[in-house]
Amino acid sequence: MTFGIKSTSKLKKIIQEAVSQKHGTIVVFAENAKDEAERLKESGISIEPIDISTGKLVGEITSIDGAIICDISGICYLIGVILDGESSKKTDLSRGARYNSAIRYIEKQKNIHKKTFVVVVSEDGYVDCFSSEQ
Repeated sequence: MTFGIKSTSKLKKIIQEAVSQKHGTIVVFAENAKDEAERLKESGISIEPIDISTGKLVGEITSIDGAIICDISGICYLIGVILDGESSKKTDLSRGARYNSAIRYIEKQKNIHKKTFVVVVSEDGYVDCFSSEQ
């Protein structure tokens, strides 16, 4: 249970739409999403915060290469962002950039004690989920 929430219905719709894409993407749900969007704005496209919890617009915004950053309510703050992170022994070079970027980002969030959940959708069909609480 990430974020101490019992109902993931809002996040579920976003994840389902992201997974149904024909291309890969990364969806980040972070308790510090607004701050992360500000910090990473030079590495992505800042947008007016928008509620994507209905699943609408997810296809369009995940079609832009890079990650999207949302809070736990499904408000999206940043799209097309390149994630940064900490070096990790958990990375796997055979899995590609999205997978490894997500792992490094989760490690960074763990180190600063921020609750974060990341969904990685690979172009080859794999879906991986990472939590800073694991």
